[in-house]
Amino acid sequence: MSANNVDRVEYLPSGLGGFGYSPPPMEVHVKDNRIIRILPCHFPEETRVWEIKTDRGVFTRPKKAVPHPQMLAYRNRVYAPTRVKYPLKRVDWSPDNPNPQNRGKTGFVRISWDEAIDIIVKMIKRIKEKYGDCTPILVQGDGHGQSGFLHTMHFYGHMLFDKLGFGWTQQIRNPDSWEGYYWGAKLVWGFDSTLGEPYTDGVWENVLQHGELVIFSGCDPETTAAGFSSHVSHLCEALKKAGIKIIAISPDLNYSEAVWADKWIPINPGTDAALYLALAYVWIKENLYDKDYVQRCCVGFEGFMKHVLGEDDGVPKTPEWAEKITGIPSWEIKALARVWASKKTSLAVVYGGSKIRGPYSHIPGRMEAYALAMQGLGKDGRQFLRFWISFRLNVKDIGALPAYPEVLVEARTYIPRTMYAFKVQPPPAIPLIKTLVPDAILNPPVTWWCSGAQMNTMQDLFVKYRYPPVDGHPGIRMIWNENGCYTTCWHGYKFIEALRSPKIEFHLVIHPWLENDALFADLVLPALTDFEVEDLVVSARSE
Repeated sequence: MSANNVDRVEYLPSGLGGFGYSPPPMEVHVKDNRIIRILPCHFPEETRVWEIKTDRGVFTRPKKAVPHPQMLAYRNRVYAPTRVKYPLKRVDWSPDNPNPQNRGKTGFVRISWDEAIDIIVKMIKRIKEKYGDCTPILVQGDGHGQSGFLHTMHFYGHMLFDKLGFGWTQQIRNPDSWEGYYWGAKLVWGFDSTLGEPYTDGVWENVLQHGELVIFSGCDPETTAAGFSSHVSHLCEALKKAGIKIIAISPDLNYSEAVWADKWIPINPGTDAALYLALAYVWIKENLYDKDYVQRCCVGFEGFMKHVLGEDDGVPKTPEWAEKITGIPSWEIKALARVWASKKTSLAVVYGGSKIRGPYSHIPGRMEAYALAMQGLGKDGRQFLRFWISFRLNVKDIGALPAYPEVLVEARTYIPRTMYAFKVQPPPAIPLIKTLVPDAILNPPVTWWCSGAQMNTMQDLFVKYRYPPVDGHPGIRMIWNENGCYTTCWHGYKFIEALRSPKIEFHLVIHPWLENDALFADLVLPALTDFEVEDLVVSARSE
């Protein structure tokens, strides 16, 4: 069907980043006010796209953007029978008799917007008058989800209570895509302004000009990057066009590795730290690391070397030792160590991979940083290469890919509301890390180290937090839920149990569909999708 057979063509955000930025737009065909097709967006021929010129050739991106498959589903999802079209109140809830034990069991009845707003206002006033302020109100609105630039973000609840001035409990999004870098590598780099990864200024140009080998460390850029930034097939293709070999290390032979890798090394899940230690052992024993770089740029290497050689615990971290842990034959570990050291080698990730997300992931996060340092991170062809490109995060002065100066300035456009997702707000706001919300309701008080805020200092890793903050605080009594997905992850069964606690007097959910957390709400307000608002497309998370 051509564009001539439709009433209009719209260009809309196409990702689930949730922070006001998206990949390039998708092209949406509309007929009779209904979505009939979602297509790649083809840029006009005069559109300027980035270009990297090297001795190995010229590299660029296609003048089109392909939507991620989950966005294609919106053609039906927008009209799903579960869409919330008007305010819904649970049939057996009232301010004086909330019947919390029936959340998720009893149904809903349609009410007017006037009645819904009246209920919300009365409940906020009730909490304030009963407990002295609004800090017993937990606001859940902290990140990922369908999001345009302005209208469909998840931070308006925080902004509302901030403007009211009576405090609130701010749910802090734990660093659930990069825990290992956040809790481990952040202690290695010596700076705070990234999420725990090194700066990636200009790395792609450097690697395409100088690189000889790239290691895919547990990453699958073809299938994971596009949901939050953009398809990256052209970046994988650029590596091959530049004559760069790819070695993939992961427990599974994923799609990207099957298509692009020259060699796949399977590894037991969660054992990357042992591999890095064994690589370091070979480099030390065979004098294959950059001694000058380590001496000039690193502090404390002597202690790390003692640990690798087993001088502190009596266990040398040999390839034979690592083989029993990783499942990688010792000869293959030695071969990997030698080729890594002999070639201009970069390590590639998308977000960090499973090695950075599991229990004790701070250990491989730190070991990876040590390994990169031993091979002269930042020298030509020796980079930390991210397939998720952002002109706002993990860069100091310039982007990982070339950008016109005026475009770079626009891409750094700051949306004030995002501060509620990235930083702990000052009092009277009270922080509570997302993963401990159920325990904070069911078994208070809870304590944890570090706020968990994305934009954070290394020093905060050593600060102990408590919720409720003091004895005598009533804890959580009302929940303002803009995320709508807690029941599907982070031990959602425990959150359901917490929602049915008599402590929770009111649970408000704002969501486009009657699903997940909304099924356990007392009041559900409808929300619009990206397809139903006029907005901007700001592609600051794009390749």
